[in-house]
Amino acid sequence: MRDYWKTLLEDDIYYDEANPKYRCLFNLYHVARVTRIFTLLHTLILLAFVISYFPYSFVGLPVIITLISVTVFSLVNEHSLTLIPFYAYLTVLSICNALIIAALVVYGFINYRQTVTLLGYPNLHSLPVGILLILSAKLTFLVLLVIFAWQAHVVAKCRQYFDDKLDFSNYVRLAVPESFTDTKITDVKMLVKPIGPLVPEYVLFSLSDDNAEVKIKLTERLSNESSSSSESSSNDHAIR
Repeated sequence: MRDYWKTLLEDDIYYDEANPKYRCLFNLYHVARVTRIFTLLHTLILLAFVISYFPYSFVGLPVIITLISVTVFSLVNEHSLTLIPFYAYLTVLSICNALIIAALVVYGFINYRQTVTLLGYPNLHSLPVGILLILSAKLTFLVLLVIFAWQAHVVAKCRQYFDDKLDFSNYVRLAVPESFTDTKITDVKMLVKPIGPLVPEYVLFSLSDDNAEVKIKLTERLSNESSSSSESSSNDHAIR
């Protein structure tokens, strides 16, 4: 109940799926759909990693299976909390790429030969080619950094989308209780139109110039109704 009141008192209750904050790629696609695509893409990448480095990758297989299972569960049930591992995974990838870029920049100046060897070209003796190799490696990891950071941002927006959708459903459930929606109307009462007017249809006012008295003239119908009502009351007294 406390969460319901907290949700009710919040300012941003209105929920709209077409809101630009729930869209990405120049407002073309919804963040939930793009997050599902990211999940499928990284599932294929992780499976390829496991197959390529098996049996050494067997150690990390439980972590990979858990990550994929929790992410799929989160997307199916639209649960923002279980989407945190996937967001953390993308954040770690972004940090790793940033560290690799920093290492290439620093270590490339300190030990050029060792840097070229670490990149997989120990027999490269051409300095211009080596410099181009290091620059291309930096550019590659920079592109990966931007991609992973953008993916993490989209997943964060998807989590916000799930939270806002849940808050809106809680607000609707608080505003319209389930007991009210299940209520069935069984008693039907007909409105009976009263017989005769309750007030005179019209009243005539005349103002005398001599004594300035107001004379009210009622219609003949009203006088007849009053006389009939007086007669009925006298008859009741006579019966008693």
